[in-house]
Amino acid sequence: MAQDPFEPVPNPTSPVPPVPVLPPIDEPEPDRLPDEDPIPNPDENDEPPIYARRRMGKRQSDDRLPRSRN
Repeated sequence: MAQDPFEPVPNPTSPVPPVPVLPPIDEPEPDRLPDEDPIPNPDENDEPPIYARRRMGKRQSDDRLPRSRN
């Protein structure tokens, strides 16, 4: 019997090569040892910014505000 021309012909499967096993990636050495102190960041500041100091500290704006005339 002849094969039906509209029937799909199965493709021969090619063998899939196995995925190669790679060695683990070594992590780079840190710049400093764990027992060393970290290098201070010059951008960091212990003081809060000026706008935050005014709001966080004692309320000093009472003396500067004009008093109401009631």
